[in-house]
Amino acid sequence: MSIIEKLELLLNKYDSDSAKEIDIFDIQLTDLNHFMGEGFLKEATIFFILKLKYVDYYNRGKLNELAYCSYLISYYIYICLTPFGSDEIAFFYAKKSLEFSNDLLYKKWIIENFTASPSNY
Repeated sequence: MSIIEKLELLLNKYDSDSAKEIDIFDIQLTDLNHFMGEGFLKEATIFFILKLKYVDYYNRGKLNELAYCSYLISYYIYICLTPFGSDEIAFFYAKKSLEFSNDLLYKKWIIENFTASPSNY
């Protein structure tokens, strides 16, 4: 079963235990793009699945997972949801990813998306 199919199942179950079973590293940016424009309920539920994963990893001290989850949240807010203040919220999570891991992927995400922003970061 693909990660998109797993996420689609979660959208219908609303089961936090099932959400915890998903390996965060199985989720790619293209998987998140799949849910763009799918309606507020689906988009919001995907966001809260990511936030649930964030809290779970934070509570268990799983820094690599937490870093990647922060990166996904940043991307999802900035690219897929784009709510009011999305640049500041997404940048917050982008910085969190670097707090938990010094991975080049996270540095590149910040440089490519937030260094030219007019906001004072």
